[in-house]
Amino acid sequence: MNIDRSLFAGAGGVRFVSPAFSTGSNQGDRRAQAIGQGSEFADHRPYHPGDDLRRVDWNAYTRLSSLLIRLYHEDRDQRINLYIDATGSMGVDGKLDRAGDIAMCLALIGLHQRDRVVVSCLRGGAPPVVVTGQDTRALSGMMHALKPVEASGEANLRTGILRCAGERRADRGILLSDLLMPDEALLTTMRTLAATSTRPAVIQILGPSDLRPKLRGALELQDAETGRRLTLSGSRKVEAAYAAALAAWQKRVAAAAARYRVQIISAPLTVPVRAVLNEALRKAGILEGRAR
Repeated sequence: MNIDRSLFAGAGGVRFVSPAFSTGSNQGDRRAQAIGQGSEFADHRPYHPGDDLRRVDWNAYTRLSSLLIRLYHEDRDQRINLYIDATGSMGVDGKLDRAGDIAMCLALIGLHQRDRVVVSCLRGGAPPVVVTGQDTRALSGMMHALKPVEASGEANLRTGILRCAGERRADRGILLSDLLMPDEALLTTMRTLAATSTRPAVIQILGPSDLRPKLRGALELQDAETGRRLTLSGSRKVEAAYAAALAAWQKRVAAAAARYRVQIISAPLTVPVRAVLNEALRKAGILEGRAR
């Protein structure tokens, strides 16, 4: 997997949109449901002997003649799980490299915020590659672990997500994939992503071979994941049939995502990574700010 490091330079001005409450267990800059040390006021409670006098609300005491302690929402980290589909079809047109570029930009954005970021590469016929970090020092280790990964084989994304998701639901679970899989696998993947994250999303990466393949003349097609071959005689009629099948498949993808409330963000290879960050992911409410 080849990752373009030059994309990192402009990622500093971008942030993940804060959830209403974070489920993280470590210190960060996200509002949590837990009450403790933080910056956002939550409530009052009566003063008890031994409480820190610095937390007494003296304005309330002036009005009510009662000693009250200010309570704040604790600031916790956000849990972000990034899943990279590294099956055979992702090797076509360089889709795996693009998935790596976007995933590492998202990882860096999360690490800047002290969020707990887990990047999992789901491979066909091999255990997942999983790397975790909570500050920017982890980025180089993540890139080192992902560099030897190549797209190959078939993978059960549902099983991979369950294996890498962790014991608790993540605040965000984002799958980077072309979603080229049977309809039943598509449904189980969406269901699993939704079950393991509070805000599930798929960044769908499609290339020219997916969207506008050349289907004229004598052709021999090979499935990038199974190796099966198909010989056919291409024509304008075949191209029209493919376009119709593609549109029908995209409707099924949208329906599967809507069924489990999974966001689908389209990121074809014709769209630069910065445009995905600045436009598509901002419009989806996942990121805020702007990459330079």
